[in-house]
Amino acid sequence: MGQWKKIPGYEGHYEVSDGGLVRSISRAIRCKGGVRVSKDKVLKPTLTRWGYLRVELQKNNEKKKWHVHQLVLLAFVGPRPDGMECAHGNGNRVDNALSNLRYATRKDNHADKAAHGTRQSGERNGFHRLTEEDVLRIRSDPRPAKHLVAEYGVSHSAICRARNGASWRHLEIKSERRAA
Repeated sequence: MGQWKKIPGYEGHYEVSDGGLVRSISRAIRCKGGVRVSKDKVLKPTLTRWGYLRVELQKNNEKKKWHVHQLVLLAFVGPRPDGMECAHGNGNRVDNALSNLRYATRKDNHADKAAHGTRQSGERNGFHRLTEEDVLRIRSDPRPAKHLVAEYGVSHSAICRARNGASWRHLEIKSERRAA
């Protein structure tokens, strides 16, 4: 079944397992009608738009949302060191087992994402407004950027960044490979 540890800051309220489950612990809770007893219960996480699992923890009438991977590392490894972030070793954002998690630098984490093919670039980015096809057309269009703004519904800087490769870099790599 795995090992459970108290979540720092939520001792006596919540625990997290090395398998990536979060549970509330049996306790008496004050409410408007007096006191009720809460039983042990594994929390059902929600999936964020970025594909991570998140739970909401409550203590002293204050609610806070946490990514499950943050809680696993916090309880089993300790606080996140400055300049580090949580990294999923296999690239699966819902695999929050301790064996799959570690603290890594942003550079290492992005290198992992590139290696797994899970990097949120281009159309995989939740905020994208252009498609790969749009970017290829923009790059081959000789008209000034200001003429393309209305046509594509993006800012002047978005057009310029797509053209000069500051965004959509992976398309440059594809184009260079095709030409070779």
